[in-house]
Amino acid sequence: MKTFIAFACLIVAALAVGHDDISVVSRSESVREDGFDFALQQSDGQVQHQSGVLSGHGEGAALAQKGDFAWTSPEGESIAVSYIADENGYQPTGAHLPVAPAIPDHVVRLVKYLSEHGAHE
Repeated sequence: MKTFIAFACLIVAALAVGHDDISVVSRSESVREDGFDFALQQSDGQVQHQSGVLSGHGEGAALAQKGDFAWTSPEGESIAVSYIADENGYQPTGAHLPVAPAIPDHVVRLVKYLSEHGAHE
């Protein structure tokens, strides 16, 4: 019975996938000792660019990456995201991404006051 349910789920998942024939228009990749470059473009308009640079050696080595990707949403809206991923984490930017609200003035004044006068427990 479990096998039948798993098989049925696979069939439903396969049918849910679109039947568009999407192909790779261009693809390039280059791997170097100190990093990599990658680019991909698909026939449906999806594009992706990524590059990474290795800094440091041994256990202290870190890979900093930057890139962008874009596609058209089902509603026809162009979506584009650029990002940096480094020691400060993943930092995406894009016009469609939500933006945090501004910090209220009274909170800014409170933080300034506490930093100047110290917080008492």
